[in-house]
Amino acid sequence: MQKLKHARWFRIFVVLGAMLTVGGLSAPTASAHAVLESTSPAASSIVPTSPTEIVLNFDEKIELSLGKIQLFDSDSKLVKTGQVVRDDTDNSIVRASVSTLKDGAYVVVWRMTSADGHPVEGAFAFEVGKTSTRIGNGLVAVVVAKISKSSNLGEVQGIFRLLSFIGVVLLLGLCVLTSAGEILRRSRALLLATVALLLQFIGSLGQLLLQGPYATRGSWGDIFDYSLIGDVISTRLGLAIVVRFVCIAIAVLLLVAVKKNYYDNALWQNTAALVGVALVVTFSASGHASVQPQPVLSMALDALHFGAVSVWMGGLMSLVLLGSLSFDAQTHVSGVQIVNRFSHLATWALPVVVATGVVQSWRLLHGFSTISDSTFGRLLIVKALGVVVVVVLGASARMVLALTGPASIRRGIIAEAVIGIGVLALTAGLVATSPTALSARAQSSSSVTLVQNGLIADLTLTPAVVGRSEIHALFTPQGGSLQAVVSVSARLSLPARDIPTIPVQMVSIGANHWTGVVQVPYSGDWTMEVLVKPTENEQIAFTSVVKIKD
Repeated sequence: MQKLKHARWFRIFVVLGAMLTVGGLSAPTASAHAVLESTSPAASSIVPTSPTEIVLNFDEKIELSLGKIQLFDSDSKLVKTGQVVRDDTDNSIVRASVSTLKDGAYVVVWRMTSADGHPVEGAFAFEVGKTSTRIGNGLVAVVVAKISKSSNLGEVQGIFRLLSFIGVVLLLGLCVLTSAGEILRRSRALLLATVALLLQFIGSLGQLLLQGPYATRGSWGDIFDYSLIGDVISTRLGLAIVVRFVCIAIAVLLLVAVKKNYYDNALWQNTAALVGVALVVTFSASGHASVQPQPVLSMALDALHFGAVSVWMGGLMSLVLLGSLSFDAQTHVSGVQIVNRFSHLATWALPVVVATGVVQSWRLLHGFSTISDSTFGRLLIVKALGVVVVVVLGASARMVLALTGPASIRRGIIAEAVIGIGVLALTAGLVATSPTALSARAQSSSSVTLVQNGLIADLTLTPAVVGRSEIHALFTPQGGSLQAVVSVSARLSLPARDIPTIPVQMVSIGANHWTGVVQVPYSGDWTMEVLVKPTENEQIAFTSVVKIKD
């Protein structure tokens, strides 16, 4: 008994140590999906001479091996660019050299992969020369439409992700439910464990093969491109999948040991515990949690959440698939004992699932005030409702069990398991969806084009939400001749709240392209004024109403 206690404590320390070790190796603070913060040349800018390179500045490190920057001219023809490289001092900045460009409009189309394995992409226009063609926005639409490909790679990869989820959950739930004991040696239990490992292998292999084409906007013909596979392996997701393959191989050996009756010892049990933790951590180390603020805490919470889900939902699925609701003469375990064992496990696992799920969701969404504003938040609501339904069904089954026995609750347990698989499917969808309001925030902007005294002003406030925002002002004379304005200033006011005018210092970042940063304290209809001095003796005021959201 004392030896068993020592082995149990050793496995607990293995779990905690693995979580913290992998968490300590994770990346610095970042958001869920990489967001492009700035570019050079700046979007919609006019540069008098050809740039020597295209520079993209993100808010977090991106996976360079799967990055792509393309440049198109005004005829939508591809212009040759250099290899995408990382900045020498800042790993969130990438560059691609370009040859000398003729005067005219150009479109940059980029596609990068976030540290959590999800592609992000965008396009912007700029012009070279001293006159504006004003075709940039239309050219972006033409180029993007030309190179866009219809592909279901993302959806199929989601299916493989779900298979790997189900495999891990089923294997861990089965082992915990049976306590890795005599029941695990039965042919049906071993078959179920084998199926779980096969699902993990197929799901992980599918993710590995599809990630490259999916991230680079490729096609089905690229799934066996060895160079792409190598690029994927060098990413965080690829490394996690490789570790998962190693765990699967060790798990196969552990099952062979079970078949040969070599499982009732501390070495087998501790190895099995380490493999189970490692499988869970491969998901936490390559998903949203790995790039959240305080990554050690975030990954530990995510791993604990996934582990508790595996005990609960995996045990539930195992209960159904084992058919263990009647007396087992071989193991001398009754259906009541097995169901009661699952009930005891679920009683402990469910509060952990709920508590860690709420904390992680709050961290990912930066609060719940905007939960219904994003696809991630809406999927999370549906998932929570699914969990509530499973809990209600489980409580009902528990009451029936106490009154009539295990045979009468089989249908209810099957219904729980089916809904549980649906919850796992939603989880797979959540992994592929940006969780934070930061993505929506980064895409939210207010733009307007105004004309005063023959001067055209393109004014943009990004993002148009409460908090830190940037004002971009691009000026072009109606005749098209580019002449630098002398100075630009801006100010914002909110008449409805009687707030004093907020001055904004504007700085020049390109030919007649000015920008400034402002902290917007409240939502509402703000008045934005941009004051321009085309010459020392002339001043033009551009005024627009900007709707700021929370």
